[in-house]
Amino acid sequence: MAHAAPARGQGEPLSGHLNPPDGASFCAVLIGQPDDRWVVASTAGYGFVVRLEDLMTRNKAGKAVLRVPQGASVVTAARVGTDCKQIAAVSSDGRLLVFPLEELPELPRGKGNRILSLPGKGKEKMVAIAALGPESSLKVRSGKREMTLKPKDLEHYLGNRARRGMALPRGWRSVEKLAVE
Repeated sequence: MAHAAPARGQGEPLSGHLNPPDGASFCAVLIGQPDDRWVVASTAGYGFVVRLEDLMTRNKAGKAVLRVPQGASVVTAARVGTDCKQIAAVSSDGRLLVFPLEELPELPRGKGNRILSLPGKGKEKMVAIAALGPESSLKVRSGKREMTLKPKDLEHYLGNRARRGMALPRGWRSVEKLAVE
């Protein structure tokens, strides 16, 4: 199925190759080798590591991999490179948590484990995740501004999985996206 899709966007919709249920939307497209690993998660703060081959199916209707709790949505997946050792997760409240990759299980499907602790019922959400290597910097986008956190800066945000994380500096708490440099 992965090789049947066009290599370049020609304006052809994904629904021409897939048959999603009514109301379904596409958050991202994952491309890579079958043994590549990705972190998939929901805005409810749950997720897991999955191999790309576990996401593939022959059914045009697809298959359910990530169970998303009611009121939550899917967070854009993050590719886990061979040198990745840490996961970064940020909440809508501007709290960043960096924890060791080995604390997150590798599963073929399900809800996953708690990545980020979110207080309240649906008020706060997990906004983005990223997989970091030992020398990787993390680019935080808030509006039109970007801030780069170097490995030494990230030490302040280190913790265990399922914790709340530390608050980002004022003015950087409405994070829209994380990127790895």
